[in-house]
Amino acid sequence: MGDKPEKQQVSEILSQLQRARRGQVRTSAVIAQQKDTLKRLIELTHSPHSQLKTIAAQNIKLYIKDFPELEDDAINAVYDLCEDSDQKVRKEGYRAITAVSKELRKWVKRNADVLVQLLQSDEPEEVEVVEQQLNEHLDMDTLATLNVLRDQIVPPEEPLEADDQGTRDRLRVLVLNFLTGRGKRHIINPHAPAIDGEAENALAEALLQVIPLLPPHEVETVVKELLIPLPSFSRASKQSTVLMEVILEAAKTSWKAETPPAGGRTSLPRTRIYLDLANELLQKGLGQAATFLRFYLTNFVSKAAQQSLVDDAQCIVIRHVADGLKLLLENVAGSDERTQIITSTVNGSGFLYATFLDLNPELKSWPSCAILLKACKLRFDSRQWRPSTDLLATFQSLLDTSSSHETLQMNKEAAEEVQSLIRPMLQSTPGPSTPATPRPATPGPSNVGKGTFSNNKPSGGRVQIKRKLDSELGRPAPSPTRTSGPMANATVDSRGDRSLPPHLGPNRGDRQRTKTAPSSTRTTPVASDAETPPKRQKGLVSEGSVPSLLSRLALAPGAIESKSDPLALVPAKRRAETEGVQQQTKRPTPQRGRVSSLHGADLHAPAEVGFSIKGAAARAKQPTPEAVGRGKQCETEKDKDVATL
Repeated sequence: MGDKPEKQQVSEILSQLQRARRGQVRTSAVIAQQKDTLKRLIELTHSPHSQLKTIAAQNIKLYIKDFPELEDDAINAVYDLCEDSDQKVRKEGYRAITAVSKELRKWVKRNADVLVQLLQSDEPEEVEVVEQQLNEHLDMDTLATLNVLRDQIVPPEEPLEADDQGTRDRLRVLVLNFLTGRGKRHIINPHAPAIDGEAENALAEALLQVIPLLPPHEVETVVKELLIPLPSFSRASKQSTVLMEVILEAAKTSWKAETPPAGGRTSLPRTRIYLDLANELLQKGLGQAATFLRFYLTNFVSKAAQQSLVDDAQCIVIRHVADGLKLLLENVAGSDERTQIITSTVNGSGFLYATFLDLNPELKSWPSCAILLKACKLRFDSRQWRPSTDLLATFQSLLDTSSSHETLQMNKEAAEEVQSLIRPMLQSTPGPSTPATPRPATPGPSNVGKGTFSNNKPSGGRVQIKRKLDSELGRPAPSPTRTSGPMANATVDSRGDRSLPPHLGPNRGDRQRTKTAPSSTRTTPVASDAETPPKRQKGLVSEGSVPSLLSRLALAPGAIESKSDPLALVPAKRRAETEGVQQQTKRPTPQRGRVSSLHGADLHAPAEVGFSIKGAAARAKQPTPEAVGRGKQCETEKDKDVATL
């Protein structure tokens, strides 16, 4: 039969097709005739004549469904037509694939995979026909066809041979071009009512998985031309949040690869694609501003990161941080995460301000600078933050730059806003916020009245002020202890006054002068009219000694006769304790003419207040004979008083 002329063969096959179609009732004879016709069409696919191949391609679909035993032979014959040397025959073969899929839906997935392979054709006309057939497959079975397309763009898990990997890479590009080109309207528009349809979700999930494995420019194509136009990405959703996270993770990986060595600078040729994509998603409301800003604060808001970027890349970082911060500030609904991100941005904004000041005038984005300052002003007004000294200097530089004639000409409105934000912070902040140096605690009025003070000791920290009179009455003296705090600043002279009985202490005028004396100035002992008697040896006063009449009279209420002193109405013990506390912080000046009134009282015995008075004797001058005589006379009088008693 192959030896017959082409024209005769054409006439015979057309007559055979006509007889097969006439069988309205599928009798055994009709079925046999149709089966013979299908076999003849399969044979003609290998004919050397293009017309016969074309007839076969156009009519195989008529009988393939009725004879399952011939399906494989018929499908393979159609595939052979797609590889024919004649372009016209190949085009008919592409259409025959779709016709077979319509008759037998179980072949949709396999036929779609073949059509994807046929996208590699070098002829644009043929590629157009193949894409048309893919669109028809999308209309027939969207899920099955999208799964085929997804499998072609996802890189293989295992490495391939060099040739196979090259073919796979070319196919991925071709499929992406189809999805973002002629296939886009068949994926999006017809399925718009099914916003959360299974087919769309399958495609979105596949693309989200493949993004980390694609080059940056292919990621840009997928996101802008395919994912964002999908109905499920028309508003914020779980998938849009995942998309933002995937893009930022890809940007982080790319930034690590592009980080220059020490001293180098980079323009971020690959990372910038991801950064722009993330910012576009943010502006469309398809991502979280907190997630966006956290990424920049972690990776780009630092001195080292800013120094490793060229000016243009620095400008992009500042703009993007400001864009994210603007959305976060507009979201008035407070949350811990929002507050934390704003605080972190304010704390790291100093690096961005310094970078901003170094940029060329044409690269400065004053609106972005104003947004950053709004966050600082918000924190400043909350009284929870004050700018440091370095940041205040930076604010002053920003104020000066924004006030320049050149800046006002180019960005008058934004520059004036910057000035209005900076001035209140400069005027209300005298300096950096540093913690005040803690001062030693001083006794309050209530403690003074009680004759006690706080020395940071356990059990309330209360220490009784001992009077000199206790030793004169023969009471056992407690062992001296070292003290710290205000007691350590007491001078020898102040301790000498504290050991006096209350009615023998300085008069009111003397105490007034003592209070006005600076506590930080050491006083110099002033010589009195009568020199101080020699220091009595320790141990002369024993427990069994009898107190003198003068000592007992000093304790009697009637002995207090001084009416000029406001403390005269206070009992002697309380007044002595009060004076002792007052003298802890105020260093009195020794008074003239007061020693002779003691009548032999021991000025130099250790004051039992819990601290040492070593060196006090060295400051007292040697006694004169006159003073020694008066001292002996006092001792004689005391002996007479004891005898009388």
